[in-house]
Parts: sequence; structure tokens; C-alpha cells
Amino acid sequence: MAAQLYDTAFPEWFGPIGAYAYSLFQIMTLEEWSDAIVRPVVDGYPDARLFFIAFILCAVLTVFNLFTGVIVSAMEEDHDLEEHQKKYSHQSKCDNDRD
Repeated sequence: MAAQLYDTAFPEWFGPIGAYAYSLFQIMTLEEWSDAIVRPVVDGYPDARLFFIAFILCAVLTVFNLFTGVIVSAMEEDHDLEEHQKKYSHQSKCDNDRD
């Protein structure tokens, strides 16, 4: 969407697919995004603020959800391992009591 809106005025950032992807990655990671890309675009297109705010919110929420998913998955695996160890140790105690 940004490529279609801003590629004629800012081909160095939104022209070729490589530059476009790098620009959006730079905005997503918040690395020099304000001075390097957003301010010049907003000076020329004041409505671009809405696009950049929506893009940053979606990107940040997506990355946050990915990190949350990785953490929850790791905790779930750890919990399953603990349950398996408890079950195995309880079963081992029962076998030792029978002997």
C-alpha cells in the first residue's frame, strides 16, 4: 500500500521491492524511522501519519504476539516435562513399595 501511495515521491524508500521491504522493516523495528523516513513523507503527505501509525501498531502487536507465543510454548513444554517426571517418580515409588 505504501509503495503505491509514496513510490513516485520517494522512490529511494518505496520504489523497488528491496528498498520498500527495507524501509518497512526499518519502520517496524523503529530504527531511525522517524528522522529517516516518516518525517519527510509526512511533510509531503500529512495523511501518511495514519498509515504509519496503523503499520507500527500492527507490526508491534504481531511481534509481541510472536514473542508471547514462544514464551507460552516454552512454559507449556516445561510444564509437560514436570508432569511427566512427577508421574514417573510416583510410579517408581509405587514399584519400589511393592518390592
